[in-house]
Amino acid sequence: MPGGRVKVTEEASKAVGREFKEEIGVDVQVEKLLCSAENFFTYRESSYHEIGFYFKVQGIDKEELPQQELFFGHEGNKVLIYKWIPLDQLNDYTIEPSFLKEELKDLNSSSKHIVVHD
Repeated sequence: MPGGRVKVTEEASKAVGREFKEEIGVDVQVEKLLCSAENFFTYRESSYHEIGFYFKVQGIDKEELPQQELFFGHEGNKVLIYKWIPLDQLNDYTIEPSFLKEELKDLNSSSKHIVVHD
């Protein structure tokens, strides 16, 4: 999923739009905050406490969205590979943080705060 970090003085919803533009070259409109999450996890033997905001977005120009199943984006000098996944197939893939598999299936619910200890 496109995403990243907010810049100093940047609102989280504005950062989402910027990251989509930078990574896959499309303009999006933020519809609403789906959830905020505190994710406690270990990676490469180090402990982390990540605070994330997950937004529902809509492509401003549907024709601008990549139509092929696999498509590429960029983050700095890195090439990123993206794939459209139907929501009913999310359980077939590794998605981190893992709670997103269920949260993405209910895009019309109210915003919520989630705390995960993995």
